[in-house]
Amino acid sequence: MDQGFQIKRPDLVLGLALIGIGAGAAALSASYDIGHLNDVGAGFFPLIVSACLMFCGLLIGLFSFTSEQTTLVLPKNGVRALFAILCAIFAFAMTIEPLGLVPAIILTVVVSAFGSHEVVGKHILLVAIVLPILCYLTFILGLDMRVPAFQLGR
Repeated sequence: MDQGFQIKRPDLVLGLALIGIGAGAAALSASYDIGHLNDVGAGFFPLIVSACLMFCGLLIGLFSFTSEQTTLVLPKNGVRALFAILCAIFAFAMTIEPLGLVPAIILTVVVSAFGSHEVVGKHILLVAIVLPILCYLTFILGLDMRVPAFQLGR
């Protein structure tokens, strides 16, 4: 019986993914001025964080060879959940500027709910009401971020 997609060394895969993400972020930070230690530029912090991410990925990847080999089995319906989460992230990124924070979060909740067969409509409604309120209180009022809550019609 086919159980789904199997990954023989998930720690190694994670380590390689962290190295790849860190290398991509380091490449993007290269377009900014790094500066010097006594006068750091805009690219210094992203470069340091990228280097730390790559170092953590290297350690995780190396330790995957010293621990006992495990196998991670991803269920067949996991592709649906992964696709829904990626679409939700894309929807948030595409709608936060034209619509504002609250509508973008509501859309993100609704799109991500398509990743599961077990989600009930009233749970989606509850999360779609509570999460934007908490994000508004945290990011706009608490942290004073300059993102509009609603930007409809602008």
